[in-house]
Amino acid sequence: MKNENVKIKKEIILVLLNQISIFAGGFIYLKILAINLSVVNFGMYSLLFSLVSMLSLFIFGPINQTVLRFGCNKNEGKELFLFFIIIVTIVIMLSMPSYFIKFEITGIPSALIFLAMFTTIIRSIQSFLDGYFNSIRERLYSLILTVTELFFRIFIVFLFSLEELTPQKALISMVISSIIAIVINLFFSYKKINFFSNNVLDFICFRKYFKYTLTFTIISGIAALCNYSDRWMINLLLDAKDVGYYSAVFQISVAPLILLSMFMTQYLSPLIFNGTIEDKKVNYFIYSSIYAFFVLLIVFFYYCFSDLIIICLLSDKYLSQSWLLFSITISLSPFYMANIFFIKLQKESTQKKIIIAWVVRVISYFVFLYFALTAFGLKGVVIANGVGATIFLIMTIYIFNKQFKVNYAKG
Repeated sequence: MKNENVKIKKEIILVLLNQISIFAGGFIYLKILAINLSVVNFGMYSLLFSLVSMLSLFIFGPINQTVLRFGCNKNEGKELFLFFIIIVTIVIMLSMPSYFIKFEITGIPSALIFLAMFTTIIRSIQSFLDGYFNSIRERLYSLILTVTELFFRIFIVFLFSLEELTPQKALISMVISSIIAIVINLFFSYKKINFFSNNVLDFICFRKYFKYTLTFTIISGIAALCNYSDRWMINLLLDAKDVGYYSAVFQISVAPLILLSMFMTQYLSPLIFNGTIEDKKVNYFIYSSIYAFFVLLIVFFYYCFSDLIIICLLSDKYLSQSWLLFSITISLSPFYMANIFFIKLQKESTQKKIIIAWVVRVISYFVFLYFALTAFGLKGVVIANGVGATIFLIMTIYIFNKQFKVNYAKG
């Protein structure tokens, strides 16, 4: 028990260092882009990166959830790896024709769409490794993977900026840095992973993975629309410059929310799934209260120093939209809080129930987004985000409470 407590404390430090690295490295990378790209080009980069993020969340997000759920069963590493390879192979085959298809409605060349898809595939491998290391509680290797990728991405994009930085070069920096990080990480961690063991494949596991992944695919598809369609709607109803303003400030606004949410979910999920932390209802509300306290501090800080933060982390080109900083943070904080309660629903395999919450959120979000964006411009996006996120949190807590009542009734 004492050794377990010591290990938990070490894990907290490593997970925290991981998230701080993402936080700090992401801001350095963002600063380089904001200085060297025009607002319009930053808008183009944001559209491409949102495509990468949408595809990652829709296709590979469910696989990462499956890895977090079943990766703690160390004897299933080989099965998980093969399952991932099968999905990647299918995605590669389906994405090849995109190079020859014209996407005139987006205003983006097909070659850039193909580059975004290729970036998604490479980064999904990095994401898979990161999820696997967290699931087996090998947090150090997750930290090495994160730091290595960030270092090389910043270094490569800096080299590109010495001449002329473009949106496509920004994506290329992600591809190269991910490949380098994956190779280095596998070199140090090959003894810890269980992908190439001599164990006989358990094909029953594939049915379990497929069923678990399929339900999350529905959820992830809806989440991808909610999380990244705003850039495309802004581009459609306003212009690429407004996409640039919104996207640049958005990344700073949600960064601390993502940091808090990822820290809690990556740290808590394996501990709750394997029974190290007792699965009590009160614990989830304690974690969410801690989250809410830090969100209040962040909003206060952003409100007081918005202009200074914009100048330090972006550039003076974005000062006119500094009000977005704290506004976006407030509007999306309910959504990231819901992820804490979502851990319980993952554990109980009640994904089907939460699909209803996602469907309600996406419908309410798009209705409000279209009319609010048309009427109020960028302020309308913030309003739509707030309405959709709040509805989602309320419904998630409702489902969460019902699940505990079911468990209690079962004794």
